[in-house]
Amino acid sequence: MPRVAAALGDHCDVLERSLDGDTAREIAVANGWGNGKAGERRAVTAQDNALAALAAMEKKLAA
Repeated sequence: MPRVAAALGDHCDVLERSLDGDTAREIAVANGWGNGKAGERRAVTAQDNALAALAAMEKKLAA
């Protein structure tokens, strides 16, 4: 798992929080992005980016 975390970089925390069941609002608050809709939108974007980074990593490893 440390290699995966290193490969994902900043995305790892967001991905772990998502897998733990945290809501977008909870992720936003934990990352200091605020407790409102703007923070929630930023967290959703961060979740999308984390999943894209994970997919890119898996694709690279499969090649």
